Amino acid sequence: MKQLVGLERSQPYLALGGKIKPTEMDVMWQYVIMKPSVSDSAVMNTANGTSLTGTVTLAYPDYPRSLCYKFTDATGTTCISTATIYGKDQFGNTITEAIVQTQTGTSTTNGTAVFAYVGTITLGHANAAAGDAHQIGYAIGAATATFGLPLKCGTAADIKKVTWVDNAVVTPGTATFVASVNGLKFGAAISAEDDYIVFYKPNYRVNDDEHCSMASEASIA
Repeated sequence: MKQLVGLERSQPYLALGGKIKPTEMDVMWQYVIMKPSVSDSAVMNTANGTSLTGTVTLAYPDYPRSLCYKFTDATGTTCISTATIYGKDQFGNTITEAIVQTQTGTSTTNGTAVFAYVGTITLGHANAAAGDAHQIGYAIGAATATFGLPLKCGTAADIKKVTWVDNAVVTPGTATFVASVNGLKFGAAISAEDDYIVFYKPNYRVNDDEHCSMASEASIA
């Protein structure tokens, strides 16, 4: 029985339709995020305070990423407001996220879902006034903003290296792998001058029990 170089499987196994594991292939992928937008109103700007429907101004974010909900209270009254976002993730799956604001003044709350497409946004309020404003943009906080990876990873070990180019200065980057959205949270706040180069080797196997007990988040140095 002939064993192919670099593979754990025999040639007859492959001939009968057997699959090669990702770890058996010498392929290192790169995902580059260049000059990401830091707008807090790119996706929806601006819904009137008492409106129940937001107008999506940018359906496809610059990268699959997490969003933020910025609410500006014009009356000084504590307002409870919810923005429910309907769209799709980087793999085309339909997703929904509700981001809740409870405050007086101006506040921004970050979401956790990764949106590659935003279809509709609905708004719900208590104590809302016509002068209040609602905006949906991009989360940019350190260890908060999440960018979705285009290939499914199994664990943080699949992420081999992150290079951060901060306004043309190259430095090793830090990130946290978030398994639930197959994405990365970077260690520094996102800036419009930033570039991130992610080196990764996907090792996701849907039927492999070894990944079931892994933590949902793990850091990459």
